[in-house]
Amino acid sequence: MANRVRLKTMTFQNPFELAGYDRVLPAGGYQVEIEEELIEGLSFSGYRRLFTLLHLHPETRIGKFGPTLKVDPNELDEAFVRDLASSDSVNKQGLTQNVPEGTT
Repeated sequence: MANRVRLKTMTFQNPFELAGYDRVLPAGGYQVEIEEELIEGLSFSGYRRLFTLLHLHPETRIGKFGPTLKVDPNELDEAFVRDLASSDSVNKQGLTQNVPEGTT
């Protein structure tokens, strides 16, 4: 079967946590690697996800890459949505505080 690897970057505005990792991960951009296999026998191209890897920041400035975690893609997406919601509420609060009185 033919496999494909997709790479994407997810940027978290706030620290976040994932199950199976005992530390809070710092805000920042994370490289995400998704490997999928072609599902054969379909009348269209379809892929099944085999695994998702999250490349962590290096613990020291030496080297470009840190450890890699095999993660549940749904959990990673949920953490990202929580981060977006948290960032949006902070932005909305900041905007509300800067609106002159009597203009709302």
